[in-house]
Amino acid sequence: MIIRRAKRESSVVDWMENVSDNQYSADAIISTVLFPSYFSLHFVAVPRPSYPNDVPYWAPTGNAHQDAVSRAMVLAFGLDTIILSTDRPRDPNAARYLETNASLRGKPSLTAEAGHAGTVEPEDVTALINGCLNVMRYLKMLPGNAPPVQNPVWIERIASVTSETAGIFYPMVKRGWYVQQGMKIGYVTDLFGKTVWEARAPSSGVVKAP
Repeated sequence: MIIRRAKRESSVVDWMENVSDNQYSADAIISTVLFPSYFSLHFVAVPRPSYPNDVPYWAPTGNAHQDAVSRAMVLAFGLDTIILSTDRPRDPNAARYLETNASLRGKPSLTAEAGHAGTVEPEDVTALINGCLNVMRYLKMLPGNAPPVQNPVWIERIASVTSETAGIFYPMVKRGWYVQQGMKIGYVTDLFGKTVWEARAPSSGVVKAP
């Protein structure tokens, strides 16, 4: 775990190297570092595709002032697709993530992920670097302005589709496509090519991972 103290101690940026250190690191940060805001960066190092490659998360807490600041941080980050996380625990003792620990203790926070399907491209790294610099400008840690995203796409819920039978899945849509509820998005065949199940969109939205 590497903690870099930023100019004027206005924020802490952490690069997670060991997920098992989450709680230990959160306790150490919250107990020893005084900071008014926090942001956490992750690279998707496992084969888990996402849409789009680079995306920030915003988790409102119900505290109007804190939420206004964290929302502005997310918009200043500069990525136009934002995942809205409303299922985070409200009990600090039940928090699983560093960002949640900070949020539940009154710190405006955000999380951003980059990469997909186990790959990290140079443009993904650049997106996170530029996002951090933008947030630091918004927090007045760096000179300059950070214009907020004007027309963000807010993803409010992620719905999963699980096959009812074993077989080989053939997607009929691609990551990033818009689909309507009930639309056929793929099918499953047995080993002889016979269709044994059809996958349909449980709701209208954007395909995150076919």
